Amino acid sequence: MSNLANYSGFALEEAQEDKNKYTKTDNEINYLKFKSGDNVIRVLPARNGEKPFAKVYQHFVKTPKGTVSFRCPRIAEGRPCLVCEKSSTLKASSNEDERDLGYDMAAKLRVYCNVIDRSEPEKGIQVASFGKQIYAQLSSIRDDKVAGGDFTHPLKGF
Repeated sequence: MSNLANYSGFALEEAQEDKNKYTKTDNEINYLKFKSGDNVIRVLPARNGEKPFAKVYQHFVKTPKGTVSFRCPRIAEGRPCLVCEKSSTLKASSNEDERDLGYDMAAKLRVYCNVIDRSEPEKGIQVASFGKQIYAQLSSIRDDKVAGGDFTHPLKGF
């Protein structure tokens, strides 16, 4: 008997289960849409040993069909990134439009966290996404006990 007896195929049920599990669309993820003006949210605490904020560097590239965003492989994994290379080249250009395009396509910090929108709690847990300025403001609140302190604390958070 050959060694092939130690192997098996990929069952149809397993394939369908994997397909359903790993093909979620953005429509199935409940993203918070910030409104103009004040937004009152509750940043949910993280599980023990985890952090409440997930930080990712993303490229936002404009195409004829709209803006495409993706995680930067250079920052995330130390792999080559063609968009970073192109961005660097454009930023070094003497042409102002090319420089602006280079800065626009450079990787930018995006921060994600689970929240509850206090104005619409019936929507349940949502994912908030924001940039470095809002993250810096939240970090300032966290660092300042007078301003509030640990707003993610499971019991004392606000």
